[in-house]
Amino acid sequence: MINQILKNHWGNNRFLIKIIRSKFRKDIIDNSCGFRLTEPQKKSIGIHSDAAFFSKVIQQKINMNFLKSLWIPLEGFDKKYTLRISPKSHLKEHPKNKFKKNNKETTYFFKNSYSEKFKFKRLNFKKGELMLFNPNLLHGDSHNKGDFTRVSLEIRLYNHEEIRNWNFK
Repeated sequence: MINQILKNHWGNNRFLIKIIRSKFRKDIIDNSCGFRLTEPQKKSIGIHSDAAFFSKVIQQKINMNFLKSLWIPLEGFDKKYTLRISPKSHLKEHPKNKFKKNNKETTYFFKNSYSEKFKFKRLNFKKGELMLFNPNLLHGDSHNKGDFTRVSLEIRLYNHEEIRNWNFK
């Protein structure tokens, strides 16, 4: 099904999976995904969009049509555990002047005064279900309200054509 979605949306289903956590080419890992563990009653990372993160990392605006995010719960499937999302927030352009600052450096997390304007919700999942979403979707700040550690798998799919245009150092 994901292959068909990508073919319909991108015109092809050729994608790359990469972990991109740095703007340096040597720090980009091919064919890798990330696990996220959140302990019970612990806070998670702030409200963000993957588009804002990747634009900050590569220092250029990305074509959001060519990046998709997969979130797969492995442990913790009900609303106490799952990812907080703001439905339809991907339809809005999120201004860079709404990012938080940390020690005078701009982060890719949105200020509370900005993210509070959006409605967020958590979905219930069944085992084997996942969420495929637009990189501009606001999500995060998903505190683990359950009694056991939440485990999820995060995969970013990049159109193999688009990533050639990215400006890595």
